Amino acid sequence: MKKRCSLLLLCALLISALIPVQAFAADPLKIEVTGMPRYLNVGDDVPTPEDIDIIIGGKSYRKWMQYVVMNPISGSEYDAANYLEGGKITKAGDYVINIALNHVTLKVYGVDSVTINGTPATEYGGNVKILDGDFWSSYRLDADLDDYVAGEIRSAKENGKIYVANKVKYDGVLEIKCFIKVGAAGTAKYPFTDVSKNDYFGAAVEWAYNHEPQITDGTGPTTFSPGFPCNRGQVVTFLWRAAGCPEPASSDNPFDDVTENDWFYKPVLWAVEKGITEGTSPTTFKPTNTCKNSHILTFIWRAMGRPGETGEGEWWQDALNWSESQRMLEGSYSGEFDVNGACPRANTVYYLWKMEN
Repeated sequence: MKKRCSLLLLCALLISALIPVQAFAADPLKIEVTGMPRYLNVGDDVPTPEDIDIIIGGKSYRKWMQYVVMNPISGSEYDAANYLEGGKITKAGDYVINIALNHVTLKVYGVDSVTINGTPATEYGGNVKILDGDFWSSYRLDADLDDYVAGEIRSAKENGKIYVANKVKYDGVLEIKCFIKVGAAGTAKYPFTDVSKNDYFGAAVEWAYNHEPQITDGTGPTTFSPGFPCNRGQVVTFLWRAAGCPEPASSDNPFDDVTENDWFYKPVLWAVEKGITEGTSPTTFKPTNTCKNSHILTFIWRAMGRPGETGEGEWWQDALNWSESQRMLEGSYSGEFDVNGACPRANTVYYLWKMEN
């Protein structure tokens, strides 16, 4: 009898080792998806579990990935046979990527954030549709769920959005679906009609759009608005994302015009900590003020460690000298460079791209 009990206990332990059990305190759950493509072209490889990971509460769940499936959407039907061959995409169009984890046991206290490649799910090009599982019909949805959810994430059963039940144990399949575009072979990997591959900033826009985390999206589904000026909040956010969205070391915030609910809150705190920028006064940051060329070049120069600093001339002179020495400005202007001119979106991502490349 003792041997039988020991054998049963051993079997139970072995089985439990195969199922990732994640226990959470009262903090909201964070779900991250990394490696998800934003835009693909004909001839590209179909994504696999080796490309994509689901991170829950800071822990990778790639080991328990059940599947990554990509299918084209033809009307409301899936028709993979004529669109995918030998692991390659053969036709342009709209596709859905399904990723799922199997045998996942989670103690869910609501969802604080669902991110795809570092971007909130609800902002991922409008493409993330559902976070779903068998338990939606099994558990009551808490009326106070909004207190736990950031970014207006609701249920797939409610207007196509996301719901997560509050304070329940969920053991089953966690599935996330993303809808993406596939363009013709050799075309730029972005959906913008106002940006050409031949533009001096074309490669920079493609880099910023597909960067993980994404540095910037468009101003609309098919527009990038390259001539729109950038403001201070946007520029520090682009820099912060290019750095990988690091957490600020402190939550001390001296600025009355920057709140914890602002999308630029962490980028501003991080940029000030790193000495990249200061406020316009001890208590104001002025996030909506337009950034001049002198500002963006100085921010980048400081982010790179102030190379070649002399302290001579105007406050932006060292940054301009370094930028010219790195050939960062080439092609971005005609005539004389206007250091005090407003920096448009095209040039902002172009300078960041040149910094990285």
